[in-house]
Amino acid sequence: MTRLEKCEAAVKAGYTYDKETGIVIGLRGKVIKGKNGDGYYHIKGSTHFEGALSVHHFAWYYVYGNVDFIMLDHINEIKTDNRIVNLRIANNSLNQLNTSSSKGYSFNKNKNLYNMQIALDGVKIQKYFKTAEEAEELYLQLKKEHIENHYGTN
Repeated sequence: MTRLEKCEAAVKAGYTYDKETGIVIGLRGKVIKGKNGDGYYHIKGSTHFEGALSVHHFAWYYVYGNVDFIMLDHINEIKTDNRIVNLRIANNSLNQLNTSSSKGYSFNKNKNLYNMQIALDGVKIQKYFKTAEEAEELYLQLKKEHIENHYGTN
C-alpha cells in the first residue's frame, strides 16, 4: 500500500488527529504512542492496512488531505511532537540542517585552527577560525539564515 492508501484506510477505520496536541486516537479511543526504531510514533498496520504508518504523515494527511511530500521535518527536533505547527515539508538539506547533533565545526590539528563546514543546497562552505566559538557562531548564523530564507522562520 502507498502512504496515501494507508492514510485513507486509517481515516476510514476511525483514526482521528488533534492538531493542537499532535495526538492520534486509534481504534477504541486508544492514544497512538508506539515508536518505530527511529523514535517516531507510528500506527501499526492491522486489518485496515499493511505495514506501519508514521503518525506525523497521518497528521499531515488529516489536516491537509494530501501526502505530497518526500519528507516532513519536526521543527523543534522532537520526533514525538506531532502538532501540526511543528511539522513542515522538507527536503534532505533542511532535514540535515535542522539537527542539534551536528556542531558544524571540528579542530584541524595540522592547521591548528577550527574548521567550520556547512553544505547549503549542495554548496559546501568551509572556513577556518582561531577559536571554536568563532566557528560555531558562523555555522549557526549560516544555518539560521538558510532555514529562514528557504523555509520560513523556525
